[in-house]
Amino acid sequence: MSVCDKRFRLEVPNDTSSIPLIAEFINNVARLTGFEETDAADIRAAVVEAAGNVIKHAFAPGEEASFEVICEPTQAGLGIIISEMGMPFEPSQAAECPVDNSDGTPPAQGSDGSAHRDLDLGALPIERRSQL
Repeated sequence: MSVCDKRFRLEVPNDTSSIPLIAEFINNVARLTGFEETDAADIRAAVVEAAGNVIKHAFAPGEEASFEVICEPTQAGLGIIISEMGMPFEPSQAAECPVDNSDGTPPAQGSDGSAHRDLDLGALPIERRSQL
């Protein structure tokens, strides 16, 4: 089984003290999957910003919970998903950020009624420059 056949997962508490661990995890996965250090740093910066936004906006103040950072190496790059089950999202409170629900699919519901959302950073537009 090659590295490209593996899925890497990290579950962390929704606390800013998790950010260095996330950064190190992303850096290690990016380097392991063949990205040069400069590209790994760009990927790390994007994920750290996204994770910080999840910690800041997805959970109620003082709520103790966790979320996952999932990396899926692909032939084209690295798919990254941040999965959390924080507060339900209320589209009417985000008028400046329109949501397209044209496909009619509602968000999945957690056992406590909270909406489960995955932030999929997809295959980042950074091509692998070295081969494993």
